[in-house]
Amino acid sequence: MKILIGCCWPPELGQGISTVSRDIATALAKHGHDVHYLSPPSCFSDWYRDNGIHNVSIGPEVSAAAGLSLVREYHAAVCPDLTLNNDHPYLQAAFPLLTGTKAVICHTLNWATFELAITNHEHIDHIFALSVDMWERLVRKGVNPAKIKIVQNGIHDPVNANQLFDQTSDRPNLRAVFAGSWTRVKGADLLIRAIKNAPPDLEWLTVDCFGDGRLLGEATKIDRSWLKVHGRVPREQFLSVLRESDVLLFPSRTEGCPMTIIEAQAYGVIPIASNGRGAMREMVTHGLDGFLVRLSDFDTDMWNILTALKNQPDYLSMIKRNARDTFLTRFTIERQIDHILAIAAYGGHRQSGHAGPARPICWHRPSQLSKKIPRLRARVAYRLGIILRG
Repeated sequence: MKILIGCCWPPELGQGISTVSRDIATALAKHGHDVHYLSPPSCFSDWYRDNGIHNVSIGPEVSAAAGLSLVREYHAAVCPDLTLNNDHPYLQAAFPLLTGTKAVICHTLNWATFELAITNHEHIDHIFALSVDMWERLVRKGVNPAKIKIVQNGIHDPVNANQLFDQTSDRPNLRAVFAGSWTRVKGADLLIRAIKNAPPDLEWLTVDCFGDGRLLGEATKIDRSWLKVHGRVPREQFLSVLRESDVLLFPSRTEGCPMTIIEAQAYGVIPIASNGRGAMREMVTHGLDGFLVRLSDFDTDMWNILTALKNQPDYLSMIKRNARDTFLTRFTIERQIDHILAIAAYGGHRQSGHAGPARPICWHRPSQLSKKIPRLRARVAYRLGIILRG
C-alpha cells in the first residue's frame, strides 16, 4: 500500500505528535508499505534512508497558498492509497482536492491542534480519536460519529524490557518519576503541593522530576532529601531513569493518549495517573496495572498509594508485571497500525481532484515561524483554537 503521512514536525524534532508519526511511518515501512513522509525540512537523512521512507519537505518555509499547491501536486503525482495526517496544516487544507482514503489522528482536546484536525472533516473518511472524551468533543463539534474511530497510540517495544523486573524486585527504595512540562495543564502545581505536603520519614522513597516550564523555578526551591529536579535533559537520560523506576507520577489535567504512560508501561513502571480529561481512565485499570487519582485530592491519593506499594513489595511486583502485560496487549505500535490499516480499508471517497473549494491554512505552530509578527499572531491563535486562513 502506498501511504502518505503528514506531520507538523520533522522526524528529529517535536515530542508526542512527532513520536507517533515517526513510529507509525517506520512500522509501516518495515511491513513493506511504500511510505511518503510529509513534514517541514529535515536534517534526519539517515532515518529516511535506513527505513526506505520518501522525504517530502513542505513546511512553514513556504506560504500557506504555496504549501497547499505543493501538497496537491505531490499527492497527484504519487496517488497514495491512504493519506494520514498528524497536524500538518497544508495537508489538512488540501483534503477537499485529494483522492484515496483520507484519515486524521486527532492528538489533543484543545488548542489549534484540535481545531485543525476537524477542519474539512466533511472531506475526511476517518478521524482517529484517542479517548472517549475526545470522541464526545468531536461529536459536539459536529463531526459525523460514523467517521470517528477510537484507536489509541502505540510505541515500539523497548529492548530487553522483560529483564527489568529482576533488577528492581529487591531494591530497598521505591523510585518514582515525573516527566512533563511544569505547567498547570500538566498538573505540575498538584505535584508541587503533594511534595510540600509530604509525610515525614520518607527515607524509602526517591522522586526524580524531568521537564521545563513556568513552575520549574518553584519546584527547584523545594528542599527534600528524596527529591531530584533535573529540568530538561536528553531523552536517553530520562529513559535510563524511567526504566529503573517503579512508579510514574502523572497528574495531568488534560491529555490525548499520553506517550509517557505508554513508555512507563512498556518498562513495567506503574502509572499513578489523574482522572483528568483524556485517555488515562481507559489506559489504566485501577489497582491491577496502575492507579487513578483524583485531581481534587491528588496529594492525599498519591501518598496513600505510594505508602501501600512500599508496604506490599509482592503487590508492587505484580502490578509492575501487569503494567508490562497491558503494554504488550494494548499499546504496541503493531497493534496501532493493524487497527489503522483495517479501518482504512473501508470507505474512502474517490474525489475527482476538483471537489474544492480548498482554502489555504496558515502554519499554526508558532515556534516554527521565523518572523516576529506572524509568530505572535500564531501564538495567540493557537491558544485560542483559531485556524488562520492564508
